[in-house]
This record gives sequence, C-alpha cells and structure tokens, in this order.
Amino acid sequence: MGEERVRSLRRLVVVGALVVGAALCGTAAWASWALQATATGTAAVTSGTLDMQVSGTDGDLAGPGGTAALPGLTLADADPGAHTSAKFTVNNAGTAAFTVALTGSADGPLGPWIGTTAWYGATTSGNTCSGGTTTSPTVAAGASVDVCVVVTLGTNAPASVQGTAATVTLTLTATQVP
Repeated sequence: MGEERVRSLRRLVVVGALVVGAALCGTAAWASWALQATATGTAAVTSGTLDMQVSGTDGDLAGPGGTAALPGLTLADADPGAHTSAKFTVNNAGTAAFTVALTGSADGPLGPWIGTTAWYGATTSGNTCSGGTTTSPTVAAGASVDVCVVVTLGTNAPASVQGTAATVTLTLTATQVP
C-alpha cells in the first residue's frame, strides 16, 4: 500500500469516527425520559389555637379580649418622677406559641407625661419591678410569664398639671409565633 493510500484510509477512519460520534451525540441529545406519578391519599390539616389568659388582675381574663383592672396600680398625689408598679401573669392556654407585648397609653391632662414600662419575667419590689427583661418573650403553649408594669409621672411634667389626673390603659397583644 502506498503512503497516499494509507493517509486516505486514515482520513476515512477519522471522518467515519467523527460522523458516528456526531450521530451518537445527536441521538443522545434527543433521547430523554419523562415520568409522571401521582401520589394519592389525604393529609389532615388542623389549625392551632391562640388563647392568652391573664390572672392576677381584678377580674381575671379567661377568654378572648376583655378588660380588667390591676389592683395596686394607683398613683395618687404624685409629683414628677413618682412611679408605681403591679404584677400579673399571662398564661398561654392555646396550642400555638405566641409573643406577648404590652403597650401603655394615658389620657387626661396628665396623659402626655405618663410613661409605662413592661418587665417580662419580673416581680414587684416596692413600687418598682425587679429582674426580668423589657424584651417581649415567647410563651410556649401551656406556659406562662409574669409581667410587671411600672407607671411613671415624668420628671418634665409642668406645674400647670398639678391636681389633674390621667387614666392609664394597658394593652396586651399576643402574636402567634410561626
């Protein structure tokens, strides 16, 4: 066999291999499998319950919403800087955990100078709160947290509000934890 003939044969083999390779690649690109399946059955879905109950108040709250008075949360004959405190317990009687937050507001002539601070996990100590944190806690289902609230007449209350009054409203909000 001549040298030229060997080269031609090699070229033919290389070209043939490329053609077969391209054909295989083209076939592989077109070959794909698709499967589809359906799962049958039922899934039970139930909702949790959110039930914040408050005890340690005058008329414990054992249902959704309502109002109650905090015994001992009275600030009489107050001068600027005076404060008082009271403690109560928030119970989670539901099945879902929640965070609890207390906000306070005051109306009346003294309202703008009244401040409220909630201490979670605290106790009363004289006319203030002891221990705890001001960060709203998560209360697990079946658990409880003590809340101590301090009401203060601001040191910046002007003399023009002497002898006047304010009504303080504390609002508890339970927010479900996802």
